[in-house]
Amino acid sequence: MVAATKYLSWGALILAACLACSCHYPSPSDPTPPEPPATNIIREENSLQFRDLNTYPIKPSQVQFTFSLHEREGQTLFRPAAEIAAATRILENGVPLDSTETSFFVHTTVRQHLELVLVLDFTRSMALWRENNVSGIELTVQHIKTLIYTLGPANRIALVEFHDRNETPGVISDFTSDKSALVQALDRFLQSGIEYGASRCWDALHAGVSLFPNPPQAAHEKVVLLISDGYDTSSEHKPEEIIALAAKRKVRIHAIGTGALAEHTIFETLVRATGGEYFGAADFAAFTQQWALAARNLRQQYKLSYLTLKKTGKHAVRVQIDWAGESNFFEQTLDLGAIYDDDRVGRIGYEESGVINQRAEIRFNADHLPRNIDKFRFRLDTNLPARWEIIKAQDGGLCEGWRLEGPDAQGYIVLAAPAGASLPFGDSGGLCKVIFENLKESGLILGCRFDNSLYANGKRFDYPDTVYAGLPIVDPQPSDGATPSLDSLSSLSWSVQNPRKLPLTFSVLFDTLDATKEITRGLTAMNQVLPNDMTANKTYYWRVIAHSGERSFIGPKWHFRTN
Repeated sequence: MVAATKYLSWGALILAACLACSCHYPSPSDPTPPEPPATNIIREENSLQFRDLNTYPIKPSQVQFTFSLHEREGQTLFRPAAEIAAATRILENGVPLDSTETSFFVHTTVRQHLELVLVLDFTRSMALWRENNVSGIELTVQHIKTLIYTLGPANRIALVEFHDRNETPGVISDFTSDKSALVQALDRFLQSGIEYGASRCWDALHAGVSLFPNPPQAAHEKVVLLISDGYDTSSEHKPEEIIALAAKRKVRIHAIGTGALAEHTIFETLVRATGGEYFGAADFAAFTQQWALAARNLRQQYKLSYLTLKKTGKHAVRVQIDWAGESNFFEQTLDLGAIYDDDRVGRIGYEESGVINQRAEIRFNADHLPRNIDKFRFRLDTNLPARWEIIKAQDGGLCEGWRLEGPDAQGYIVLAAPAGASLPFGDSGGLCKVIFENLKESGLILGCRFDNSLYANGKRFDYPDTVYAGLPIVDPQPSDGATPSLDSLSSLSWSVQNPRKLPLTFSVLFDTLDATKEITRGLTAMNQVLPNDMTANKTYYWRVIAHSGERSFIGPKWHFRTN
């Protein structure tokens, strides 16, 4: 996480840290999908163009492609997934797939893991760009909020801003799928009293690309959208560095350029080099129009997946879409033997939100489905009150219309299909989610059990035997509510329950109001020397934020009173 800037209120910092990213955990048997192969792709594009094309071969024998479709005139094409599927054929070595033995699926972005960083220009030049008493900043914020609420719930968004050359570009919010929390973080930042100054546009864009993990997560679509007039006065990073970093982390950059500055040519170079699109807007009307196109582009991605029956060797895989009377295809040679595995073994993964505002949500997904699956039975080892819900189809769920029962006396939840129904072989998507509220803990570590005795003929599911949400930060010293003598106090200490062995650094927030003032950052040890200006008979509040890569975990608020 990029260091918080001085202007940002510490209340906003807490919220930004609290918006720990919703993380996806695949099944344990194949925890890290391979990166897209660097094989040349043959294309024939007539009535359609394939853009943002990525290929992901994943065990067991599953091939996934993600792409957007554009018409001959360059406009993004969006049709329901079923319509695209009806026009699609998949061929291996020139032979169409046998639909009686296997099948393919087309999903829109609501079923994908889209990770989006919005890089926002809050400099003086954007504040002075005005029409009808509305500034460019106000216009941007209005559209940002609309976009947040229109993207699918499976997608995650982070917010990065730049507003003055004397300040490091700041992270308003880390990755999260909590839309209300994103809007709250944006509002709190805008109310924090910043002054609009000169620009560090390229530094902010570099910070936005840097939020994505390295190495990249192959199953995730990674996009940065920059909204700026392109004016840069004081950046340390250069556009060439950003292009190289985006290529390394497999990030596409889109840009909406406002006004008519020469810097827009750099925007076009950036987006072309990273596979994105440029949207130019000289005035407010054009901005609104171009924003709609950019937002539509983000929503109009497709994921096509199929289960190959090949056991060995490399094979030419062609995806062909017949549209407007013309054939369009891309073809790639893939090592299908390298991903062969027993397709009777299903894969269960999960996503977790972290603990945000005393609330945690864990979403269970099927990453691969064997044949004829019509029931699931599983449990989490916890006595905490929880609410279970089936994930709706519009949110990427597979089991809408199924029956959800439990927990039973043994704590098991049952998901059962209507009579005669079962899930499609080889498909993937959401099953159900569990919601915990009013949590006192900053993290949960829960045992997980799936009942494989339901299945016959060698079928079973691999699943995570432990599920994590957030990170438990515990054992404060002084203890919460303690009344130590001032002379006995020298430092704060704490511990972390970290069986995942995450690499951690710590920030400490400490004051006499609400634990919102950061007094240190980057600690590796779990203790902090106390300030020397403390006084007797006063209540002090403190908390710890743990950082691991792009994630931040906020601990409980503790207090003690000196005597």
